Amino acid sequence: MFVHNSTRAIIMTRMRILIVNSDNIELSLMAAALADGYAVITARNMKEALFFLNRFPPCRLTCFEVNSDVHTAVNNMRKLRKIGMEVIALFRPPCPKLVHEEIKSGNIQGLCKLPINIRAFTTSIRKFSARLYLKDSPLRHSNILTKEEISFILDFPHNSRQGMVK
Repeated sequence: MFVHNSTRAIIMTRMRILIVNSDNIELSLMAAALADGYAVITARNMKEALFFLNRFPPCRLTCFEVNSDVHTAVNNMRKLRKIGMEVIALFRPPCPKLVHEEIKSGNIQGLCKLPINIRAFTTSIRKFSARLYLKDSPLRHSNILTKEEISFILDFPHNSRQGMVK
């Protein structure tokens, strides 16, 4: 486990990411790569993951290793998805067919190849966390205007009175 008492306050305020991977070296690399921007909770298996999820505030994103027992890994990812987490599957090529099916069904939101490429991994996590931030933000708004909004802007009486082109 990567969490220490001194980081408990950080975990309460930063976006939390759970990483589940049986390889301690990969787990450490991923945690270290994300530690500057996120509160990272690491676990080597689902049992550890559930233990930490019960002790800390909820995580919004998890990176979960698909090991040789693909069915169990996919079932565990489904459980994490049901409690509101976005799931990125960590896999060793070739990616199992069942994982692709879960992506199509919406239970898995992304893929990341193992062994880990730190630059690609951190880029993927930043994209996912930005999307989650926007999704969860109470100030969220659309950058796309409706037909009514465009008509209002173009036909606004104030614009035509000041000689603006329609």
